[in-house]
This record gives sequence, C-alpha cells and structure tokens, in this order.
Amino acid sequence: MSKILLVAGCSHSCGSEIMSIGSHREDPKNVEKCFGNKIALRNNMQMVNIAFPGSSNGLIVDSIIKNINRLTATGILPEDIIVLIGWSGLPRDYAIQNNIYWGWTLNQHNMSNWKSYATKDIRKYYNLWSRFQDLDTLCNAHVARHLLLSGYLRNKGVKYYAFNGVDGLEYPRDDNDFSDVTNFFNENKSDLTGFKEVENDPYYRLPFDHKNSYFHSLQLQYNLDPRAGGRWFHYLENGHEIWADVLEKEMKELGLL
Repeated sequence: MSKILLVAGCSHSCGSEIMSIGSHREDPKNVEKCFGNKIALRNNMQMVNIAFPGSSNGLIVDSIIKNINRLTATGILPEDIIVLIGWSGLPRDYAIQNNIYWGWTLNQHNMSNWKSYATKDIRKYYNLWSRFQDLDTLCNAHVARHLLLSGYLRNKGVKYYAFNGVDGLEYPRDDNDFSDVTNFFNENKSDLTGFKEVENDPYYRLPFDHKNSYFHSLQLQYNLDPRAGGRWFHYLENGHEIWADVLEKEMKELGLL
C-alpha cells in the first residue's frame, strides 16, 4: 500500500481557480493540478485532499484529526501518513449550527452580504466574537492550534509539515507595506507561552515570516500575479509547480519524503 499525503488547508491547498475563474474544489482537475498532488505523484504517494475554500485554522485542525482517525480505522498505519498543512488566514473562524458550516473572515469587505443569509444566531455569534479579536488574540489562538495539532500528530506517530498559506505570525498592518510590520511577537515570543516551541518546530516552515507564506512568497520572490487565477486571488498551475518544488525539497531535507 502506498503512503498517504493528507493535504489540509484553504482554497490555496485545493487548487481553487487553478484552471478557470471561479472554479473551486468542485472541479477535480483543480485538485489534481495543485501542489499537493504534484508532490504525491513525484514520490509514489496517494494524495487525500481535505482542503476547503475559506477554511479557518480551527476547521483545519478539526478536519485533520477526523481524517487521521478515519484513515487509521481502515487499517492504514500512522507511519504511512504524512500531513501537509497549509495554515489559512489568521482572521478566519467558523461555527457549526444544525450540521451547517458557517465560515467568515474578520471585517471582510463582503461581510454585509454574508450576514444577509447567515442565521440570526450565527450573526449574533459573529458580532460577539468580532468584538474581542485583535492581532494578539488571533496570533495566540493560532499558536495554540498549532501546538495542539502537532502534539496530537506526534502522539499518533504521524509525520507532518506545516507552512503558512496566507498569513505569518509576523503580521503587517498593511499587506502592501512590509515596512510597517508588527514586531511585538519577534521581540517577545521567547517570553510568551508556546511561541518558542512554535519557532523551534522544524516541521513548521518559517512560522513568523509573513513574506514567506505561500501567497506572498509566490508574489514577492517569483513575481507571480495572485489574481491570475481570477478575482479571488489564486495562482495558476505554474505557481503550484513552484510551490511543490519548494516544499518537496524541504520535506526531503527533513527526511519526511
């Protein structure tokens, strides 16, 4: 039995708009051409892609744990699974009501449209949640989620490699002005619970470097257009090819592949 590459993340990890504007994971060709499948094919692995457009990091943790349990229940050994984690945007969160998933991004420009069809309870929950969110809270929550998930995977004997799909923990106030970066975490992370552990995790790629996330790296280092795939800021297949090269090289250096 071939090893499993379990790919989790948001739209970037499932190849949204890789083929055409507006297409998401409903088109299997998108998933087939994304960086995760390229890595799997090169290394004789089977990709299981559980990434979902708009996923929050909380949902990513939940989906990975559920799918690890599902895979191992079928007889697949934990040591035959590698989880590739594309952490999503820090301001995203979600709730589930009556088995319906509701996801959102803090202060997103189209929240008024989202609220028009969200239930009353979900709107109330979002309004309360959003009152208590700031950079410190969002970054601390992400650190806690990474430590929870990485601890779970190590305990299960499952290998993993994580990278920032959108946001790093060194988070700029303005996406277009990297000179105005909040340095609070770089200056104080050694004194904050969990931050040193995250920084020293060899299986989390550059956690504090916003400019080296998937989204920003392909734009700033490889001069790719993040709107090439359409209005929702996704890269075409050439971006996924580059990112597959980057991750595969690093994963091999760590002995994961």
